[in-house]
Amino acid sequence: MRSEREVNLAIDKYVNLITRICFLFLKNEADTQDVLPSVFLKYLKHDKPFESEEHEKARFIRVSINACKDILKKFFPLAYRIFR
Repeated sequence: MRSEREVNLAIDKYVNLITRICFLFLKNEADTQDVLPSVFLKYLKHDKPFESEEHEKARFIRVSINACKDILKKFFPLAYRIFR
């Protein structure tokens, strides 16, 4: 589990990127704000070190996209299957 300091640094560094990605997928500010805590919670629980900053950023991007897809699957299961 990561320290509070590490998580706070990651939040400061990636919150804007994650917000933009999620808004592009979800087209809704409320849903975007709902995804943010889950992304950072996964970062908090991920205890393996990253190879580089680029690896860490790529992980944030992938986790964010997957979290958005999970929300879309939950609310639009048929449409998601047809248009993915």
